Amino acid sequence: MNHDEAIRLAKQDYRRSVLDGMGLFMIAEAWGIEPWAVTQYGGHGVLTEGYVLDQMARQIMEMYSGSDTLAAEVLYLPGVSRANDGNLGDIGQRQAGVCK
Repeated sequence: MNHDEAIRLAKQDYRRSVLDGMGLFMIAEAWGIEPWAVTQYGGHGVLTEGYVLDQMARQIMEMYSGSDTLAAEVLYLPGVSRANDGNLGDIGQRQAGVCK
């Protein structure tokens, strides 16, 4: 498998994950990618979509080559954990000062 094919597969999985309600950091966590990007000088930088896609593609290429040195088991983060997003409960029962 070449890098272009791996990037194509990574983009497909990335799109599916976004449609499932996962953000950049959740996708990185599911793929075992550190929550920061490693810069070309060995430092740490901001996590970007391009970096996550590249790391996903590298893991896909490792999976297809049969080597298990880099490719870790991909975690499954079920949508159930995000089912209650936006549910603020009964506003009348809150202790905090929220305008009705």
